[in-house]
Amino acid sequence: MKIETNLPLTAYHIIDGATEFKYAIDARTAVGAHPNEWSMTPWTAEEAAAARDRLQQQGVELPPPLELTPEDQAALDEHNKAVAEAAARLAEYQAKKAEEKKIADQIAADEALVASAPPVPDPTVRRPFGRKGEPTEAEKAMMEKKAAKEADDARIAKEKADADKGAGVKVSS
Repeated sequence: MKIETNLPLTAYHIIDGATEFKYAIDARTAVGAHPNEWSMTPWTAEEAAAARDRLQQQGVELPPPLELTPEDQAALDEHNKAVAEAAARLAEYQAKKAEEKKIADQIAADEALVASAPPVPDPTVRRPFGRKGEPTEAEKAMMEKKAAKEADDARIAKEKADADKGAGVKVSS
Protein backbone atom coordinates (compact mmCIF):
# COMPACT_ATOMS: atom_id res chain seq x y z
CA MET A 1 0.00 0.00 0.00
CA LYS A 2 1.37 3.37 -0.98
CA ILE A 3 0.50 6.37 1.18
CA GLU A 4 0.60 9.53 -0.89
CA THR A 5 0.95 12.39 1.58
CA ASN A 6 3.13 14.66 -0.54
CA LEU A 7 0.77 15.00 -3.51
CA PRO A 8 -1.66 17.89 -3.93
CA LEU A 9 -5.29 17.24 -2.98
CA THR A 10 -8.45 19.31 -3.29
CA ALA A 11 -10.75 19.83 -0.33
CA TYR A 12 -13.94 21.88 -0.33
CA HIS A 13 -14.59 24.71 2.13
CA ILE A 14 -18.17 25.58 2.98
CA ILE A 15 -17.65 29.27 2.11
CA ASP A 16 -14.57 29.47 -0.11
CA GLY A 17 -15.30 26.37 -2.20
CA ALA A 18 -12.62 24.16 -3.76
CA THR A 19 -9.14 24.67 -2.34
CA GLU A 20 -6.08 22.79 -3.54
CA PHE A 21 -3.76 21.86 -0.72
CA LYS A 22 -0.10 21.40 -1.60
CA TYR A 23 0.04 18.27 0.55
CA ALA A 24 -2.73 15.67 0.87
CA ILE A 25 -2.11 15.31 4.60
CA ASP A 26 -3.02 18.98 5.08
CA ALA A 27 -6.35 18.51 3.28
CA ARG A 28 -7.15 15.41 5.32
CA THR A 29 -6.21 17.18 8.55
CA ALA A 30 -8.47 20.14 7.70
CA VAL A 31 -11.41 17.83 6.98
CA GLY A 32 -10.77 15.74 10.09
CA ALA A 33 -10.31 18.69 12.43
CA HIS A 34 -13.11 20.87 11.02
CA PRO A 35 -15.76 18.63 9.45
CA ASN A 36 -18.38 21.40 9.56
CA GLU A 37 -16.19 23.63 7.37
CA TRP A 38 -14.30 21.24 5.11
CA SER A 39 -15.24 18.23 3.01
CA MET A 40 -13.35 15.89 0.69
CA THR A 41 -16.28 16.03 -1.75
CA PRO A 42 -18.19 19.08 -3.00
CA TRP A 43 -20.92 20.23 -0.62
CA THR A 44 -24.49 19.43 -1.62
CA ALA A 45 -27.11 22.04 -0.77
CA GLU A 46 -28.47 19.90 2.08
CA GLU A 47 -25.02 19.16 3.53
CA ALA A 48 -24.04 22.84 3.32
CA ALA A 49 -27.24 23.95 5.07
CA ALA A 50 -26.78 21.39 7.85
CA ALA A 51 -23.10 22.36 8.31
CA ARG A 52 -23.99 26.08 8.37
CA ASP A 53 -26.60 25.38 11.07
CA ARG A 54 -24.06 23.48 13.18
CA LEU A 55 -21.51 26.29 12.80
CA GLN A 56 -24.06 28.95 13.76
CA GLN A 57 -25.03 26.90 16.83
CA GLN A 58 -21.33 26.96 17.80
CA GLY A 59 -21.39 30.77 17.52
CA VAL A 60 -19.42 31.10 14.28
CA GLU A 61 -20.34 34.19 12.21
CA LEU A 62 -20.95 33.21 8.60
CA PRO A 63 -21.64 35.41 5.60
CA PRO A 64 -25.12 34.90 4.14
CA PRO A 65 -25.31 32.26 1.42
CA LEU A 66 -25.16 33.57 -2.13
CA GLU A 67 -28.46 34.14 -3.88
CA LEU A 68 -28.65 32.19 -7.12
CA THR A 69 -29.63 33.85 -10.35
CA PRO A 70 -32.19 32.06 -12.52
CA GLU A 71 -29.37 30.94 -14.84
CA ASP A 72 -27.36 29.59 -11.92
CA GLN A 73 -30.42 27.83 -10.51
CA ALA A 74 -31.12 26.25 -13.91
CA ALA A 75 -27.49 25.07 -14.16
CA LEU A 76 -27.69 23.67 -10.61
CA ASP A 77 -30.95 21.87 -11.39
CA GLU A 78 -29.44 20.45 -14.57
CA HIS A 79 -26.40 19.26 -12.63
CA ASN A 80 -28.56 17.67 -9.90
CA LYS A 81 -30.62 15.88 -12.56
CA ALA A 82 -27.45 14.57 -14.26
CA VAL A 83 -26.08 13.41 -10.89
CA ALA A 84 -29.32 11.56 -10.08
CA GLU A 85 -29.28 9.81 -13.47
CA ALA A 86 -25.62 8.87 -13.06
CA ALA A 87 -26.30 7.55 -9.56
CA ALA A 88 -29.12 5.37 -10.90
CA ARG A 89 -26.87 4.00 -13.67
CA LEU A 90 -24.09 3.34 -11.15
CA ALA A 91 -26.45 1.52 -8.81
CA GLU A 92 -27.65 -0.66 -11.71
CA TYR A 93 -24.05 -1.36 -12.77
CA GLN A 94 -22.98 -2.24 -9.21
CA ALA A 95 -25.96 -4.59 -8.80
CA LYS A 96 -25.01 -6.28 -12.07
CA LYS A 97 -21.38 -6.62 -10.96
CA ALA A 98 -22.46 -8.04 -7.58
CA GLU A 99 -24.57 -10.67 -9.36
CA GLU A 100 -21.64 -11.53 -11.65
CA LYS A 101 -19.34 -11.87 -8.63
CA LYS A 102 -21.87 -14.15 -6.92
CA ILE A 103 -21.99 -16.36 -10.02
CA ALA A 104 -18.17 -16.37 -10.33
CA ASP A 105 -17.81 -17.35 -6.66
CA GLN A 106 -20.31 -20.18 -7.12
CA ILE A 107 -18.43 -21.40 -10.21
CA ALA A 108 -15.14 -21.36 -8.29
CA ALA A 109 -16.74 -23.33 -5.44
CA ASP A 110 -18.20 -25.83 -7.92
CA GLU A 111 -14.83 -26.27 -9.64
CA ALA A 112 -13.15 -26.88 -6.28
CA LEU A 113 -15.82 -29.43 -5.37
CA VAL A 114 -15.43 -31.25 -8.68
CA ALA A 115 -11.63 -31.34 -8.29
CA SER A 116 -11.74 -32.56 -4.68
CA ALA A 117 -11.32 -36.16 -3.61
CA PRO A 118 -14.36 -38.06 -2.36
CA PRO A 119 -14.64 -38.74 1.36
CA VAL A 120 -13.06 -41.95 2.60
CA PRO A 121 -13.54 -43.77 5.89
CA ASP A 122 -11.00 -42.92 8.57
CA PRO A 123 -8.59 -45.85 8.74
CA THR A 124 -7.46 -44.89 12.23
CA VAL A 125 -10.83 -45.68 13.80
CA ARG A 126 -10.28 -48.97 15.65
CA ARG A 127 -12.84 -51.58 16.45
CA PRO A 128 -12.54 -54.12 19.22
CA PHE A 129 -10.09 -56.92 18.55
CA GLY A 130 -7.89 -54.57 16.49
CA ARG A 131 -9.95 -54.49 13.31
CA LYS A 132 -10.24 -51.18 11.45
CA GLY A 133 -13.45 -49.49 10.38
CA GLU A 134 -16.81 -48.76 11.96
CA PRO A 135 -17.85 -51.02 14.83
CA THR A 136 -20.83 -53.30 14.24
CA GLU A 137 -23.98 -53.05 16.37
CA ALA A 138 -22.91 -56.06 18.43
CA GLU A 139 -19.48 -54.52 19.06
CA LYS A 140 -21.08 -51.21 20.06
CA ALA A 141 -23.35 -53.03 22.56
CA MET A 142 -20.34 -54.91 23.95
CA MET A 143 -18.38 -51.64 24.39
CA GLU A 144 -21.37 -50.03 26.16
CA LYS A 145 -21.60 -53.01 28.55
CA LYS A 146 -17.87 -52.76 29.22
CA ALA A 147 -18.11 -49.01 29.94
CA ALA A 148 -21.10 -49.58 32.25
CA LYS A 149 -19.23 -52.35 34.12
CA GLU A 150 -16.16 -50.10 34.55
CA ALA A 151 -18.38 -47.28 35.88
CA ASP A 152 -20.09 -49.75 38.23
CA ASP A 153 -16.75 -51.09 39.48
CA ALA A 154 -15.52 -47.53 40.11
CA ARG A 155 -18.71 -46.73 42.06
CA ILE A 156 -18.37 -49.91 44.20
CA ALA A 157 -14.69 -49.16 44.92
CA LYS A 158 -15.56 -45.60 45.98
CA GLU A 159 -18.39 -46.79 48.24
CA LYS A 160 -16.09 -49.39 49.84
CA ALA A 161 -13.37 -46.77 50.41
CA ASP A 162 -15.91 -44.40 51.98
CA ALA A 163 -17.25 -47.17 54.22
CA ASP A 164 -13.73 -48.19 55.30
CA LYS A 165 -12.85 -44.57 56.02
CA GLY A 166 -15.98 -44.17 58.13
CA ALA A 167 -15.24 -47.40 60.08
CA GLY A 168 -11.72 -46.25 60.96
CA VAL A 169 -9.93 -48.74 58.74
CA LYS A 170 -6.64 -47.38 57.46
CA VAL A 171 -6.25 -47.93 53.74
CA SER A 172 -2.69 -48.02 52.47
CA SER A 173 -1.71 -47.76 48.87
